[in-house]
Amino acid sequence: YSYIYHTFSVPNGWNVDHRNPWVWVFCFLAVDFCYYWLHRKCHEYQLLWAGHSVHHSSEHFNLSTALRQSWLQGLLSPIFYLPMALFFHPALYTAVDQANIVYQFWVHTCLVRRLGPLEWVLMTPSHHRVHHDRRVHKNFGGMLIIWDRFFGSFVDEMDAIQQLENTKSTNPSAPQEEVLLFGIAPVVKSWTQVVTQTQLWGPIVRAVKSRAGLFGILRSAYVGPGFITAGAPRTLKPPSGTMPRIRKTSPTTGLCQWYVLIQFMVVVVVGFAVLIAKTAPWILKAPVGLVLMASLYSQGLLLEAQGNLGKNAEIARCAIVVGLIAVLLGVPPSSLPQPLGGAMEVGLIRYPSSSAFLTWTCLALLRCLFCSEPTV
Repeated sequence: YSYIYHTFSVPNGWNVDHRNPWVWVFCFLAVDFCYYWLHRKCHEYQLLWAGHSVHHSSEHFNLSTALRQSWLQGLLSPIFYLPMALFFHPALYTAVDQANIVYQFWVHTCLVRRLGPLEWVLMTPSHHRVHHDRRVHKNFGGMLIIWDRFFGSFVDEMDAIQQLENTKSTNPSAPQEEVLLFGIAPVVKSWTQVVTQTQLWGPIVRAVKSRAGLFGILRSAYVGPGFITAGAPRTLKPPSGTMPRIRKTSPTTGLCQWYVLIQFMVVVVVGFAVLIAKTAPWILKAPVGLVLMASLYSQGLLLEAQGNLGKNAEIARCAIVVGLIAVLLGVPPSSLPQPLGGAMEVGLIRYPSSSAFLTWTCLALLRCLFCSEPTV
C-alpha cells in the first residue's frame, strides 16, 4: 500500500491536505465500501469462504464470536484496499481501517435489539445477526448498511420477527436466537484450531483428489455458498421448532471445561503480551508463540474428549514447558544467545514471570494427571 501511494498516488500531484475533515470523510466511506465488497466476495467465492467461514463457525452469537478470525483472510483481505492507495495516505487509511474493525466488535450481540432510525444507515446488531444466520448470506457492510441497501444484499431481521408476531406461534418478546440459526451449514467437525481453519477447504481438495479437471477445480474454488444468494431476493423466515440451533457440543466433564476456559484465558493474556511486545527478541517470542499454539491445540483435543488423547497431549505440553522453563532458570544469562541473554538478565522479566508460568503449568499438569475424561 505504501509503495503504491508514494509511487503512483494522485495526492502527490494534487497536494491533498489529509488534515482536511472532508478527506477523512471520503476515506471513511472508501474503507467501508471496500470492506463491503471484500466481505461479500468472501461469501460468494469458495476460496475466500474457506477462510472467512471460521468467523461464522460459532453457533452462539456474542462478543466472543467477533474474535474468531481466519488465518487466510488476514493474508488476502489487504488486496481489496489497494485502490485506496491512489488517493489516501497510508497512515490515514490505517487509522480509519482500524476504527472500522473496532466498530464491528460490538455488533456481535443478541442483547441489543433495534436502534430506531439508525437501522437505516448503520450496521447494527440486528443487521449483523441476520448476516450470521447460516441460511442466508446477506448484510455485508462494516460500519454502514447503505451499501447492502443499494446493491440488493439487505435483509431485515424484522421479516422473521413480524411473521412470528403475526402467527403468534411464539412469544413476541422471545430472544433473537429464536428467529435465527447461527453458524455455518455444515457442522463444525472439531474444537481444534487446525481443523476449524481448514475444514471448508474440503470441496477444493476433493476436486483436486478426484481429478475433476481444470474446470471442476476452478468451479469448486469459485462458487461459494453466497454466490447466488448474496444478490438474490431473500425472505428471512423463522426456523421450524424441530431444527436444532446448537449442533456442536462438548461431551467432556464440566470440570474439564472450566479447566480449558482458565487455560484459554491464560493463553489470551500471554498472546496479547507477545503481540504488544514489539521490541522483544524473536528468539524469545517464537518459542512462546509455539507454546501458545500447542496450548490451543491440546485444549481443543480436551473438548473433543476422545479417549485420553486430549489429556495425553496436555500432559506432554505441560511437561515440555516445565522442562524448558526449568532449564531457562538454571542457565546463566551470559551463556544464552543474544539478544535472549540480555533480555533474561533483567530479573524482573526472568524470575517473576518464569516462576508464575512454571506454577501455572505445574498446576495444569496435576489437573491432567488426576482428572478423568469421558470416552466417546
